[in-house]
Order: sequence, then structure tokens, then C-alpha cells
Amino acid sequence: MEMFTYVKDDASNRLFFDILQQTWEEKFGKGIMKEVYKGEESDKVILFNDQEEGIGTFELIPYHPTVSKMDFNFHTLSEIRRCRSVMEIDKFTVLKEHASLNAFGEAVIAMMDYSLNNNVHYYVYCIQPDLLKVLQLRYGFPIKPVGEEILIYDPTDPTKVIGKEVPAVVDMQYLMTHLDEFKRVKRLYNRRKIILKLKRD
Repeated sequence: MEMFTYVKDDASNRLFFDILQQTWEEKFGKGIMKEVYKGEESDKVILFNDQEEGIGTFELIPYHPTVSKMDFNFHTLSEIRRCRSVMEIDKFTVLKEHASLNAFGEAVIAMMDYSLNNNVHYYVYCIQPDLLKVLQLRYGFPIKPVGEEILIYDPTDPTKVIGKEVPAVVDMQYLMTHLDEFKRVKRLYNRRKIILKLKRD
């Protein structure tokens, strides 16, 4: 079994939102989960561990400034304004008991796989600062902050800060055409391809 899959039916859709709800409650408590995008044009991804348990999620949504719910105007950036192949990342979560470098590594691979298959030039994402550091420092993933930290407030108490996010951009077109410059990402990607080949053989 591959370590990630795309939501394709009611059962996998329920699993996606079950994981999402659980991770939200782990971080922020019950009853305050933010509004979620359920549009038909999004692609939802579920991350799995070696025991074939669903452990994480993320969603890829075509970036449209007029409908995006992110708290940053990415369309004001020249590279995003000029490009028509931009996807926003949303609902990137990993269950607390399964949070590991391997889990985040699989997410990186899934993003690369999606980019290759769908010709994605940029990902835009309002990311948690600790996750940003993992992707940058551990994997050398070319994710670039493009703005100041954004405070996230409790919907039930507008004075209570429950988290922070950093607006960031990933230039996937540059990554995939200059993979030799990103040695840790390349090793991760090549190792996954070898593992999948051995499993299939």
C-alpha cells in the first residue's frame, strides 16, 4: 500500500474529516473547528502509516483570490499574479500520536506527486511556524515565507489567540526542474520510489 491516497468515495471522505476533526480537537479543543472547504474542485489527500492507519490529511484547492479563505492576499505577489497553475494547501494535519519526520516526509512526497501529475507551478499555504521549520530544516523543502505571522483567534472568544500561521509559497516548478539542488528532498523522493517498486515486485 502507498503511504497516501486521494479521497475518492464516501468512506475515504468520512475518514478524511474524522482525522481532521480529531487533530483539530487535539490542538484547540472541541466545538471550535473552523469552516471547511468542501467544494467539488478540491483534491483531498489522506496520509497513512505502515499499519495502513489514516494518520493525517491535506487538501489542495485551486487558488482563486475571490473565494480563498486564507488570511493573506497571495495574489499580490508578482509570481502568483502571473501564474495560472497555483494551488492552495489547506487542512494539513497529522494526528499527535503519529507526528514524526516520516509522516511529514510522506506529505512532501504526496505534494511532489500531485505537482507532477497536475502541472502545479506554485503551492500557497498559511502554515504553522513549527511545521514550516520541519519542512525547511529537516527536508530542505523550498517553502518561502512571504509575510508576517498571522494570529488565529478562537471563533467563540475573539480575544483569545489559539495559534499562529505564516504565509508561505512553494515554487514546485523550480523544485522539480532543479531537484539536484535539493538533495534531501531528492533522496526522500528516490527512496520512496525504490520502496514502492520493491513492494510491487
